[in-house]
Amino acid sequence: MKKLIITLLALGLVTTGCTAKDTEPQTEPAKQEEAKQEEAKQPELTKEQEDSLWELTPAFPVEVTGADGQKVTHQIIGEPGRFGFIAAPFAAGKPGTYVWHFWDKKAALPGKTLTIKAKHKDDPETQEIVSAQILGPLNGADAHLPTDITLPKAGKNRLDIFVDGKPYGGVIVDVK
Repeated sequence: MKKLIITLLALGLVTTGCTAKDTEPQTEPAKQEEAKQEEAKQPELTKEQEDSLWELTPAFPVEVTGADGQKVTHQIIGEPGRFGFIAAPFAAGKPGTYVWHFWDKKAALPGKTLTIKAKHKDDPETQEIVSAQILGPLNGADAHLPTDITLPKAGKNRLDIFVDGKPYGGVIVDVK
């Protein structure tokens, strides 16, 4: 009987496949190596696929009523019905003021922190260019924020938008 119990216990350990490796937490280098292996499994993007990730964000029209009661149409770069800024050109190394508008009542954005991070297409570095508190309604939008933005390099730049640290959206702009 003892032999049967010992045999069953041994068989149970073998079939569970539990090893010290499975139960020990991974060290940081092991995690990095595992991440590299996963990345290596990802298929390489073709030039066309890579370029499609950097297509400029189109402008869309938004009609507002000015202080004088006249209707004015602004071109907005962003995501229609969600967010965007009044289209204005970007000049490399020169500051510009861009008023962001948000149409998102559910998110209750006024008072939350807007962070914008910029990345140039040919540069692996990302830099934080805006961090400020979102203001209340303006021009029919539920919230807004005027920002001063300077993008140092000409070419395509991605602006990633975060609200209270969480990804909210992004745009691709051309800097002259």
